[in-house]
Amino acid sequence: MKAILQATSAIVTLALASLAHAEISHYSTIKQLYALADGNFALILNADSSSCTSPSSPDYYYIVVGQNGMTQEGAKKIFATASLAFATSKGVWIAFDESTSNCYINRLSVVD
Repeated sequence: MKAILQATSAIVTLALASLAHAEISHYSTIKQLYALADGNFALILNADSSSCTSPSSPDYYYIVVGQNGMTQEGAKKIFATASLAFATSKGVWIAFDESTSNCYINRLSVVD
């Protein structure tokens, strides 16, 4: 019985954790790439998402290793892809976590 209660508790905890993280997708072109001293970076878009609660204006959408599943390798690839989109004025689709005001991105794709 104790094992069943522990398993049920673990499942409920995982379910609640997934509810706390709300992922939003958004399309825009990139206005600015903002590199940070710690190696992370932010995107400033030409069209903000109403779901991003960033206190800055325009909104900053952060790519930070360790946030929203981001790895060092993933951050490097997103920076390269975002740089290409910025240089060619292509639009991007981003996926970000709306549960914090940092709007942490974990995916980005370039679209025509």
